[in-house]
Amino acid sequence: MVASSLVMITAMVIAEAIMYIRVWALGGSTKKLGAALLAQFLGIHVAIYTVLGIFLRSVEYRPSPLPKIVACMPADTNTTKLTTVYAIIVASETMIMIISIILGFSRYKASNNRLLAVFHRDGIFYFVTLAGITTANIIFDSVAPLEFKFMLAAPQGCLHSILSCRLILHLHEFAEKELSTGESGENKSSLQFAVSAATGLTADIRSTGQAPVGTEKGKEEC
Repeated sequence: MVASSLVMITAMVIAEAIMYIRVWALGGSTKKLGAALLAQFLGIHVAIYTVLGIFLRSVEYRPSPLPKIVACMPADTNTTKLTTVYAIIVASETMIMIISIILGFSRYKASNNRLLAVFHRDGIFYFVTLAGITTANIIFDSVAPLEFKFMLAAPQGCLHSILSCRLILHLHEFAEKELSTGESGENKSSLQFAVSAATGLTADIRSTGQAPVGTEKGKEEC
């Protein structure tokens, strides 16, 4: 249980880091905002690891009724510390959402950039989904019988990773569409993903109808 809990929390921390980087990019990647977000990120997640460590050390175990499948199971234990961990996670997600909304309205209120729509759409979906399941975890830890207290812990860890990857993939998809369709200067974003030389060559041929001069010369030499 200790190892699996630490792995799950670490995966959640990495997913949260992606969301903090997203907010930093939304705010213009300034040093002042970066320092503030870094301090907030470190403070919150040091507190999470500390409280979780205290909880894991207090857990008592009993023999499992199915020893060939599970060696042992948690005995009846006080899950107040675990509820505190979930409360800190909800607070972190709420603060990130509030900062995102403030930056969105203050910096991009009149913008028609579709990239911002992707940022806000996925950010809101991320917050609502994870806040919902984290709140459910708090309720389960507070009132549910022992066998159901940890039922949503693993799904929450998985959802953190899935939704963070979803955000990155949607941004990549948007960048590819923008590259292939050619947005106007007003609506075009500055986000660019690395592309291979072959992909860049194909794009050049499609846009100009002929291969670059350097490429033709190379073919003649061959």
